[in-house]
Amino acid sequence: LLNSHADQVLAVAVSPNGRTIAAALSDGTLSLWDRDGEAPLCTVPGTPNGRDLWSVAFTSDTVLFANDGRNGLR
Repeated sequence: LLNSHADQVLAVAVSPNGRTIAAALSDGTLSLWDRDGEAPLCTVPGTPNGRDLWSVAFTSDTVLFANDGRNGLR
């Protein structure tokens, strides 16, 4: 999973049910993976300003948050 990204992986989070993995990349892209998958479920484009994503987290009800370190959560 983590070796399949061209960019540096800065943060990883696992959903509460353990099935989905979120990876925040140095180009601002967010990738969502199934635990058993070989390809991303989806990829969210990078931030408009090209900033890195520094953190990613799931809430207990599986809501996903990502933070670029400057503009708060998105």
